[in-house]
Amino acid sequence: MEYTMEKNTKKLHSYELPAIKEASRETIFNPENFLDVYNRTVNLKPGAQRQWGKMNVVQMLNHLKIATGSGIKIYTLKDESSFSWRSIIKFLVLRILKRLPKNAPSPEGFKIEMNNALDFNNEKQQALNVLKKAYAATAKTYPHPLFGNMSREDWGRLIYRHFDHHLRQFNS
Repeated sequence: MEYTMEKNTKKLHSYELPAIKEASRETIFNPENFLDVYNRTVNLKPGAQRQWGKMNVVQMLNHLKIATGSGIKIYTLKDESSFSWRSIIKFLVLRILKRLPKNAPSPEGFKIEMNNALDFNNEKQQALNVLKKAYAATAKTYPHPLFGNMSREDWGRLIYRHFDHHLRQFNS
């Protein structure tokens, strides 16, 4: 299912998702940004070739599913944070850098077995379902294994940037 914007209203048109009014900044909670990454994910094909990194497209979908799902407590990941991750690196990622760097380190919990046999269609559907749940989430804080508890604004920005980063990795 693809989502669309109602003309001239900037409202997300879907019977499955609540209308969310947020600031226009880079955040998954902005309906236009949600639609962008949702539809780019829908358009991914099993044979998409990576531009950098080691994951194939199905592993990337699994990675996004786990990373996003951990913030809304679908998955429980151990805390790997430190003062520098919770403060300096988090500030750089969310306030200074325009995009996530290629081949940036990720928490151990986000990593998957590189030889793991995953089903593309299943992982894609699960990643889309988690993305929809993240969009509909209303918590004030979200846990992150490296950045600690994050505000709604920061978590929404990180999810948008994380999806955008990996979708660009696969030319989507």
